[in-house]
Amino acid sequence: AYLDNAGAGPITIDVYNAMRDFLDLYVNNGEPWDDVLVKVYENRKLFAELIGAEADEIAIVSNVSTGLAMIAASIPFKGRVVVSPLNFPTDIYPWLTLRNKGLISEVVFVNPVGGYVPLEEYEKAINDNTVAVVVDYVSWITGYRENIREIARIAHEHGAIIISDSFQALGVIDINVKYEGIDVLVSGLYKWLMGPHGIAYIYVNRKSLDTLTPAVLSWHGVRDNVVKRKINGWSNVFSSPFNIFNAEPSKDSSRFEMGTWTEISLYGGKAALEFALKHEMPKKYTYTEKLIDELIDGLTDLNYEVITPRSSKAGIVVFKTGKHDLIRNNLSRRGIEVSSRPGTIRISPHFYNTMYEIDLLLNTIREINPNS
Repeated sequence: AYLDNAGAGPITIDVYNAMRDFLDLYVNNGEPWDDVLVKVYENRKLFAELIGAEADEIAIVSNVSTGLAMIAASIPFKGRVVVSPLNFPTDIYPWLTLRNKGLISEVVFVNPVGGYVPLEEYEKAINDNTVAVVVDYVSWITGYRENIREIARIAHEHGAIIISDSFQALGVIDINVKYEGIDVLVSGLYKWLMGPHGIAYIYVNRKSLDTLTPAVLSWHGVRDNVVKRKINGWSNVFSSPFNIFNAEPSKDSSRFEMGTWTEISLYGGKAALEFALKHEMPKKYTYTEKLIDELIDGLTDLNYEVITPRSSKAGIVVFKTGKHDLIRNNLSRRGIEVSSRPGTIRISPHFYNTMYEIDLLLNTIREINPNS
């Protein structure tokens, strides 16, 4: 039973076939450059559809960490940045680096209570000097699903933007960035969206583009970039020279794109997004939630302390144990894959998992650690 989708999900047959077809094409005909440019645009459109945005609000980068670093270096300097300690380290380190360089005035951590951060903590931390609030949509270490819409409301009341890493949410639950009030969203594919490594997406709403100017600009981020040339009908995107004396950022989110993309991942990424949209993956959460509830009930019956709040969850369940490595290693030897973290076990089923697999996991944990 594979129950570690929060670490990395399996790729679909569609993704495998798309990436294999790219390799065959490359081997037989060389780099399909013009088609790569088309795939960039198609990926932007599909990701925008998934989150309720527009294609020109999407940029494609190699991974989430790169995307967040690009955004961090683009916000108006000085001011306060509010972060959650339940965030993945990627969503914390850039802000500490900028603070240490004197480019932002302070980084303020909100205080979690148990496995979540109460809204009152955000209300206390966010003030009129705040420039950004950085919150993971779902915490990787507790499984808590944040009330992003309310946090966004608080941030906007003080003139700050909200930045959300949604890697642990997309593919599990439905996200509409307009409804939620998210200004910047970043996510990859290789977890719940069952796609490849080597590709990630940045959403920046049009209003935020007025204040987010890249600290550095590269050739895919300029106004007259090759993707724009291609979608505007150019047969040869290099038939006119680039203006190297005036680097003007693109007017849309492509300003955050840097060098050439991981081409094979564009093909696999397109297939993954098409799969998610075709099969309406977020709408399957009604079923996934039953698996999660069964997990929480079963672990509670085994006398484990479950950190994940039942009232605000997504696809992750985390419980405390001093035998995390013992349990994880024994489960793996029996063909059940989960993740261990210091003092905890993280279980993350997806829509393709079954109730039988959840019961198998719980029974196996009981056998491994009978005195739990």
